[in-house]
Amino acid sequence: PLDFKLIKNIDLIFAAIPSLYNLYKDQNSRVELCYHYFDQNILKKLTSTKKKHNLTFCGTLGRDDTTHSVRANYLKFLKKKTDIKVFGNKKINQENFFLKRLYKIFPNLNKKYFGLNYFKFLSESKMVFNCHTNEAQNNSGNLRMFEVAGVGSCLITEEFHNLPDLFEKDNEVITYKTIEECLQKIKYLMNNESIIKDVSIRAQKKILKNHSAAVRIGQIDDTIQKIL
Repeated sequence: PLDFKLIKNIDLIFAAIPSLYNLYKDQNSRVELCYHYFDQNILKKLTSTKKKHNLTFCGTLGRDDTTHSVRANYLKFLKKKTDIKVFGNKKINQENFFLKRLYKIFPNLNKKYFGLNYFKFLSESKMVFNCHTNEAQNNSGNLRMFEVAGVGSCLITEEFHNLPDLFEKDNEVITYKTIEECLQKIKYLMNNESIIKDVSIRAQKKILKNHSAAVRIGQIDDTIQKIL
């Protein structure tokens, strides 16, 4: 919560991204940085290993032009230059002017993926584009990063300062500083699919070793035990 009155009596806050950690720290709250994770049990339920899609994005494009404006602009750029498939995760409100414009560009925004179908779609993608919300303030750590790497697909994400906390750039995930660089790397990877496969394998190994549900729950428990 951003209403700091609601947290004044809370003993400990776990923040999933550095920008939130710093925000709560500035309020003199007891806060620990605790990144998202991937539930390794999902892999047992994914039976298909066939990669059907070259490049995809599945997620939210927001109700306005502030929270996801960078993401929306990047996706519009990639839509013109690649065969990216863009799907949503909520029903589009046709009365919302911002979303109505996006729906004309990305008609599949109304096709929603949730639960196991969502993970299946990610696992069937060779590459998955990622772009954080504006509120992330140039910090890596959204949930999609862990989901994509966890199912064994190639994550393409921003090169933010804290990325080394999670992955090794251009070895475990593919990074970009500008959307033009992103496009350049996508085109290169499409002509070198063995690199896509190798990056995906390394990222999944990192997830299962450092960012699985079992690992993260253990870290949370250790932190709580220290303050009891």
